[in-house]
Amino acid sequence: MSGVLGDIYSERRYQLSAEGVKVPLLNQNIWGGVCGFVSVLHALGERDGGLAGETGKKGSKTLHQRLGAEMITYLKFAQIDQPAIAKDIEEFSRSFGPPHDTFTINDVIVKISQAMRTNNCFLMQWKFSAKLGLCGGVAMPYEAVLDYLEFAGMNHVTQLHNAMQPFTQSEIRQYTNCIVGVGNKNLSHTKFRGLRHWVYIDKDGNLWNWGKCKPMTDSSNRPYEDYPDKHNSIIYAVEAV
Repeated sequence: MSGVLGDIYSERRYQLSAEGVKVPLLNQNIWGGVCGFVSVLHALGERDGGLAGETGKKGSKTLHQRLGAEMITYLKFAQIDQPAIAKDIEEFSRSFGPPHDTFTINDVIVKISQAMRTNNCFLMQWKFSAKLGLCGGVAMPYEAVLDYLEFAGMNHVTQLHNAMQPFTQSEIRQYTNCIVGVGNKNLSHTKFRGLRHWVYIDKDGNLWNWGKCKPMTDSSNRPYEDYPDKHNSIIYAVEAV
C-alpha cells in the first residue's frame, strides 16, 4: 500500500522482455497502493511483453486504463469465485488504518471506474514524484497474489513463505523472477505476518518498484530507503515460471 517518498531510483523506466521488447514499469503512485497487481503484471510483462508498446507519453492513458480494467475484472472475479480471498483483501486493506479503514471492494471498483474515465491524470505515469492515489489502494495478501497469478495465467512456485529474511540487496537479489513480499518483522505474529508491500525482482536481479528499475548489489544496503520502520524484512517470494 506504500507510495514513493522520493525520486530515488535510476532513470531506466522500462525493461526488456524475454523477446527483447521494451516493457514499461508501471507508476503505481497514480492509483495508490496497488503493488500486488503491479508486481504480477511486471512479471507477466517481462515474460511475454504484454505491456509493450506503451513506453512513450502517448501510451500512458492506455497503459493505466488496462491496469484499471485488470484490477476491476479480478476483484469482481474474486467476489464471485473466491469470496474468502475477497474478504481477506478487504480485511488486509483496512488493517492499514485511516483512510483505508472503511475499505470495501465495491467502493474501490467505483473509484477505479471513475478514474478510468479521466484523461489528464494518467499523464502522471511519467511524473514519479506525483502521488494521486486515485483509488486509495487495494492491499493484496499472500493468498490473493497467488490467486491473481493463476488468474493471469502464470504458473508459480513459492520460494519463501512466512519468512523473516534480512531486508538487504544481497538477499533480495537472490529471488529472481519473483514477486517478493516485504514487511515489518515486528508484526510477524499478526494474521498477515507484517506484510506491507510487494515488489518484483527480474531475471537479472533488478528491483522493479514504484515505476522504476534499480539494480541490486551484493551488499547489506537496503533495497530502498523508504519506510525503514515498516519495511525491514523479506516475508514471501513467489517465482513466476
